[in-house]
Amino acid sequence: MMVREAIRKNVDPYHDLALDREDWTDEQLISFYAGVPYFDQSAICGDGTRNTLCRPSELVLDILSLPQKGAFTKEDGEQVIDENGHE
Repeated sequence: MMVREAIRKNVDPYHDLALDREDWTDEQLISFYAGVPYFDQSAICGDGTRNTLCRPSELVLDILSLPQKGAFTKEDGEQVIDENGHE
């Protein structure tokens, strides 16, 4: 995943800092990103071999090395996996 893909573009700091400029390096973008918590599009999750932007949040289930045990409920309350680990 490219750094620019992980940054939320519809927030004021993105426009105020002119982060759409092509001359910003990944390191510079990461420093801006780290300073503003809501800049991220969603959680970036990894298993040590790959990373993914987990939006929607259930995409994290695709990178787990073991099956999900127990319930998995999205942030909006939608249950994806029940308490027995079934979809």
